Amino acid sequence: MLAKRVHQLESSGIRRLFELGLKMKNPIDLSLGQPDFDVPAPVKKAATEAIEKGMNRYTPTAGLPELRKALSLQLRKENVHTHENVMMISGGSGGLNLALFALADETSDVYLLDPCFLTYPQLIKLVNAEAVYVSTYPTFRLSPEGLAEAVKKREAELAARGVPARRKILIFNSPGNPTGVAYTAAETEALARKARELQFQVISDEVYDTFTYDQPHVSWGKFDDQAIVIRAFSKTGGMPGWRIGYATAPTAIFNEMLKLQQFTFICINTPAQWACLKLLELDLSSIMDEYRARRDLICSLFDRHGFQYQKPGGSFYVFPSFPVKDVPRFMKRCIEREILIVPGELFSMQNTNFRVSFSVKPEVLERGVKLLSDIAAEC
Repeated sequence: MLAKRVHQLESSGIRRLFELGLKMKNPIDLSLGQPDFDVPAPVKKAATEAIEKGMNRYTPTAGLPELRKALSLQLRKENVHTHENVMMISGGSGGLNLALFALADETSDVYLLDPCFLTYPQLIKLVNAEAVYVSTYPTFRLSPEGLAEAVKKREAELAARGVPARRKILIFNSPGNPTGVAYTAAETEALARKARELQFQVISDEVYDTFTYDQPHVSWGKFDDQAIVIRAFSKTGGMPGWRIGYATAPTAIFNEMLKLQQFTFICINTPAQWACLKLLELDLSSIMDEYRARRDLICSLFDRHGFQYQKPGGSFYVFPSFPVKDVPRFMKRCIEREILIVPGELFSMQNTNFRVSFSVKPEVLERGVKLLSDIAAEC
């Protein structure tokens, strides 16, 4: 009755956690993958004004011209090569869908940094491509040498099976989910150089671009004129439910993504596009200062309670090691004590770590890390 593609997809473990949390009376929820601040008032006002003024019809498939122009100017300031080709997308995931459907098929290998955002492997299944995992443990940072070694290993596997060379696509994510890793400009440039040498087509997922704490974000698109760059207002504007973002790409790929959007998403929510034009005018530095303080707080709490982790430079996640060997028991006790964390197996080929979000109030972080420490002592 059903198509094969749906049988190979796995339901989202994050959504299952979300549903589990709804059944708890007073959970400490450190699993949240969304910011906890509200949409800024001027943005709400711009959205309601757009609705009241009748701005509710279709926009061009690529999006509202005024918004695209403003984003193009912003990307130009960042020296992103493809800044002239901007299209609005249905959040970061919508952009990833368009990019993968434009690029990948059964002849493609899509390289993923392990651990990675849990949606990536499922989207790769949808386009009948194969995922190739590149371990970044224990630092969670990919090196040019690590990428080259992964390609060498994969090509040896294919040769042993008598399989012809396959198209190579890399999904790069910085700042990262679930690790919080934010690559430096020098690291990104070196990786872009190596990826070009290895003939990769790169999709750069930059939905956390404004959430950086130790250095400004530098786009992969600054160093690669063939890269697809994907960003979203979901995190930046505290509007994950609005499903709006933007993408840039070289002209040939951009046109195919537009064609795909014509027959899928059609166009993006019109009032939301007008509202995001207002969002671009706002200074959100105080929000980022608050998140930097939370990053510093959770690191100090983990230090105090003896957790092993890599300090995140961006996003709002930390990916510490499990503090006990008996991981199933630890996770069971967390559920019993009504604290929600995300096990690493949802993001990775191994289950040695867990994701914690610091997109919650400081007092919740303090109670949560203390409870995790107590549970570890019980196990």
